Amino acid sequence: YAAGAGFVMGALHGITGPDHIAAVLPLCVNKLFFLASMVGLSWGMGHGIGVGILGCIAYAFKDYFLRHIHDIEPYMNLLIAVALILIGVFGLWSVYRFSEEEYEKQSTVGRENGVSLWAATLGTGILHGVSGASHLLGILPALSLPTWQLGLLYLAFFCLGCMVSM
Repeated sequence: YAAGAGFVMGALHGITGPDHIAAVLPLCVNKLFFLASMVGLSWGMGHGIGVGILGCIAYAFKDYFLRHIHDIEPYMNLLIAVALILIGVFGLWSVYRFSEEEYEKQSTVGRENGVSLWAATLGTGILHGVSGASHLLGILPALSLPTWQLGLLYLAFFCLGCMVSM
């Protein structure tokens, strides 16, 4: 039940957040379906990893974490806001510089471009995943499970659900 619940919660979390769409959509503009899918997959993976990290920390320090999350939330939300603004600027710049020639070249994009986009997208997803008290809703079930192994299983499938839904 932990794996199924984690997957469903991760998938729902991925598709119900307007900030997720705001983070991923600009990176997918003018991309072929496969490349856009890889962007969503890597962002979802990063986001799931970030939430998983937050979940592991929360599990280790359950009582302290739940009492003090609101103290750091404003700073983490500011960090996310700056990241989303930068992603939006990148998306606008991408649309502005895009041309027919660029479209033709996209089918033969070099490995460096793909790897750097993947790494940047993964990193942004991780940053977003560890930020904000709103992610507690996704990890609360892991905190309530009787063993840490079940909690970890839940978090792993939460990550998988995020990846698939993005």
